[in-house]
Amino acid sequence: MKHGRSSTGNNGGFTLVEMFITLAIFMIVGAMSFTAFITLSQGASTVTIGSEIHASARHAVDVITRDIRKSSSVLSCSQNRIGLRVPDASSSVDVYYAVVNNSIDNRSDLIMMTFRDPNWENKVITSGITDMSFTFYKRDGVTTDTFNNAVMVDISLTTEGSLQSETYENTLQTRIVMRNKR
Repeated sequence: MKHGRSSTGNNGGFTLVEMFITLAIFMIVGAMSFTAFITLSQGASTVTIGSEIHASARHAVDVITRDIRKSSSVLSCSQNRIGLRVPDASSSVDVYYAVVNNSIDNRSDLIMMTFRDPNWENKVITSGITDMSFTFYKRDGVTTDTFNNAVMVDISLTTEGSLQSETYENTLQTRIVMRNKR
């Protein structure tokens, strides 16, 4: 029986060159994996901010739509502002929606102001509104410049958000029939 080294000189280990090559391959695969992870994380952040912007706009449109459907008349309307008379259980409530600049974080908020004699109540519906506009329609579907004889209202609401240096914008548009219009 022979002990010690084999006649070929191979002791079954790895050479230094083989170790360096293996280490280099693992570093390349690790760098590629890290790059892919960072790219996927940024993509997920973009989708998240886009989803939040859309949800914010959808919530605002839902709230305004509910009151326009119930309203008996439009009290006033201008760019980024609408006033409605909404029947309540015992009387009517004047409800105003307005986009106002929030000086704290330099974003625009959609404010709902309700008036029940003699009190005003303000509530922030959502932030990041860049535009809110209204188009009014008569019973025959023709647009009208005056809101007094309108029975349908188109709302267009644009919200904005940013992630790092990119700005994302979402516009929702819907048409509402005023059910209590007499």
